[in-house]
Amino acid sequence: MRLRRLRSTLRDRKGATAAVFAASAVTVFGLVALSVEGGHWYFAKRNQTSAVDMGALAGANARYWSGLSNPSATAENEGRTVARQTVEANGFVHGATSYGGATEVEINIPPKSGPNAGNSYAVEAIVRQRLPTFIAGLFTGHSEVLVRSRAVAASMIIGPACVLSLHGTLTFTGSSTAATPGCVMGSNANIRVQGMGTTVNTAGLYAHGTCDGCTQSNVTASYVGSGQPPLPDPLSRSVQGAPYPTSCPGGSTGQSAKSINDAIQNHFKNSTQPFRFGSTTGQTYICGSGGGPNSTLQLTASQVVDLRPGTYYFVGTDLTINSSNAALICSQCVPGGAGVTLVFTSDGNRNPGVLTLNGGTMQLNAPGSGAYEDLLIYRGPDVNPCSGSNANCPPRTLINGSNSTNLIGNIYAPTGQITMSGNSNNALMCTILVAHTITFTGNTDMARDCERIGIEPQKVRVVRLLEAS
Repeated sequence: MRLRRLRSTLRDRKGATAAVFAASAVTVFGLVALSVEGGHWYFAKRNQTSAVDMGALAGANARYWSGLSNPSATAENEGRTVARQTVEANGFVHGATSYGGATEVEINIPPKSGPNAGNSYAVEAIVRQRLPTFIAGLFTGHSEVLVRSRAVAASMIIGPACVLSLHGTLTFTGSSTAATPGCVMGSNANIRVQGMGTTVNTAGLYAHGTCDGCTQSNVTASYVGSGQPPLPDPLSRSVQGAPYPTSCPGGSTGQSAKSINDAIQNHFKNSTQPFRFGSTTGQTYICGSGGGPNSTLQLTASQVVDLRPGTYYFVGTDLTINSSNAALICSQCVPGGAGVTLVFTSDGNRNPGVLTLNGGTMQLNAPGSGAYEDLLIYRGPDVNPCSGSNANCPPRTLINGSNSTNLIGNIYAPTGQITMSGNSNNALMCTILVAHTITFTGNTDMARDCERIGIEPQKVRVVRLLEAS
């Protein structure tokens, strides 16, 4: 009897299910609790990551742009402030509690660790939070868990800027080739590559506005960026304090454009040798006569003018070279040493003159020192700025040179436009353009050898996220 009762008890499974369920429920509820807590940690981590990424990027951008006009210490303080404010704006305030845990925010310039440690252009943003554990603490034995996110961003040099359109569109049009493989071409407005007939080969295309056609197959660029911060004018300081006459001096110092034209004509009636021109004092004034033909210094067929090193002030005067075998040279100039600067100034009534090189040759280099160091051509500000959409608004400097043309130095026209229709691919080349508006319509090779010559174009930096964890 007792044996039958024992067997009956062993066969009876009533209550076993409850025991199994009780044991399983503990596991299931534990896993659910862990998943809820894990999701909370993941949510905090994701928001931390977003905050430190944006903080590092904003701080690096502020540090770079502040550094253009302030000492490094001031720029770094600006970067730290902006980075911290950006992290706070995204919900993480140092010393406060968010997501249930105390928050620590750390901003470092330069970063304290990692591959960018010591880089003064880099900004490190770190957020730490110690979040409480509940069910997870029963398994881990800890009452809190550390959730940490880190990001490093920095402004990186993408290359020197050899072309900068300060206010207007940088345009590539026609059947042209613009080759600047060692430097960046930028615009504080838009960049437009029109059609497939144009070939652009450059280290980068940098636009404050849009960059239209910049990803076409006829464009080769290591960097293409739109919506970027505007680039500062790299040459505005170089002309501050430099001589800028708005009237011609009396006596023999100032010569009218007409008298110089007559002297050139008379010279080539009896000689085939270049016409030597320029004051031995280093400053030559070419004076206009209120506009018209008498306000243009013009070289025509077979006329070769050899300038002496120095500065040439075209006061209310244009310079035109309209013949394929006419040339303006400087035989005594040496890149990095003796050179010339052509300065087009206003006479107080009309705007500064313009240079028109249409098929002729110019072989000139800027001086390596002095008031106009590294500046080859400077067209001063307009006194009567034009408005409208005609081809010569802003007033246009046309450079359509022969295969022998070589211009070494900066060409600066802050209120004018420059149209490049061609120059040479000589062995030594460093042409830098900074103007209100710039257009390329012909084959142009430029800025390959600036470092060899000693001319330093503005470096272009872009802010990039370098580290994230």
